[in-house]
Amino acid sequence: MNYLVKDGNKSPKTAHSPVPTGENHGLFNQGATCYLNSVLQVLFMTEGFHAAVKKHTSEYPDTECVDRHLTDLFEDLKENTAHTKMITEKLGISRVDVQHDAAEYFQKILSLTSQTASEIFHGLLTHKTVCSTCGEETESDVGFLHLPLALADSYYFKYFSVLNGLENYFRVSHFSGENRIYCDKCDAKSDATTECLIKHLPEALMLQLNRFKFDYNSMTTVKNHCTVRIPFTLQTPETQTYELYAFVDHFGDLTGGHYTATIRVDEMWREFDDSNVTLPDPHLCQMDSFTSCNAYLLFYRKINECPADICSQDSVSTGGGFGGVESEFQPVCDVEDQGVGRVSGIKSVCSDGQGHQEMMDSNEYEAQPEASAGNDVMTVQLQR
Repeated sequence: MNYLVKDGNKSPKTAHSPVPTGENHGLFNQGATCYLNSVLQVLFMTEGFHAAVKKHTSEYPDTECVDRHLTDLFEDLKENTAHTKMITEKLGISRVDVQHDAAEYFQKILSLTSQTASEIFHGLLTHKTVCSTCGEETESDVGFLHLPLALADSYYFKYFSVLNGLENYFRVSHFSGENRIYCDKCDAKSDATTECLIKHLPEALMLQLNRFKFDYNSMTTVKNHCTVRIPFTLQTPETQTYELYAFVDHFGDLTGGHYTATIRVDEMWREFDDSNVTLPDPHLCQMDSFTSCNAYLLFYRKINECPADICSQDSVSTGGGFGGVESEFQPVCDVEDQGVGRVSGIKSVCSDGQGHQEMMDSNEYEAQPEASAGNDVMTVQLQR
């Protein structure tokens, strides 16, 4: 995704408090490089990644990897608002007035870093296929740096849950009729099931909300503005808990847009909008989840212990597996398997699609049915 930046592409925002001088610093925008600035800020604040590039640079000062450029940038960021010219040159970005996809450049940066640095985000998936005729099982492993979640069509569904998206991603798929899969043992096409299991969990898990897709009616790429409910906590069956520590927003559409990063720093959230660093709405850190129609990339990190109040909740089965065990993602909320559920008892941050965020009393609206494969429906009911 790329396009020429237009005037007025930055999102209109409510007034946020500036961060005290010396605490955190931003990155200068070279023209339309907000997509790069947002992911660089997240990488800077990812402790394991930051330490890995610094260590690699100290051990191999003449490395061809981008680690030494990132180390220099990160050192500058500790003291001042920093320039990214060396990074754009290393990445081969010749036109800084053309905006690109933040997810694309997140992966491009990781592809140019040392293995020890990129492994922070590296996980391993197992794709399993079972022939329904003979029972033959085949497996193949593939690495990943992020998990893409397909969003519900915003025209039909008003709300989408990250948990629902994860469930869909790991759901068992059935193939029959014209979609049958060739089986070597049967030497013929057969009905089959496929599923995806996570074999290795990364230290930092990035979820990409697939907001951009090609529309065959208009023959153009369009943005899905549907509102997404985002949990602050995810949990696996082995009581491995992930917490949200950063997210990248995209405001606008393909004809003109803007990226920002919101990152948790020392238990406080900071919003990084190029060279500006501000404090977001203070209610953000007081909720179990929030909603947004601008969130694009979600970054979760492992935490060592599972809080008792989280582990005591019922978990959400994704139908897949973590290392061969049934996989479960659990929010800090209860789950009801029903068509429509009232979200109650909390206040949520609601984005209006124009970049504004406001506190919304969730007692005033009802969650709509979520889209999912197989037409199953799951809604999240939040309680105090």
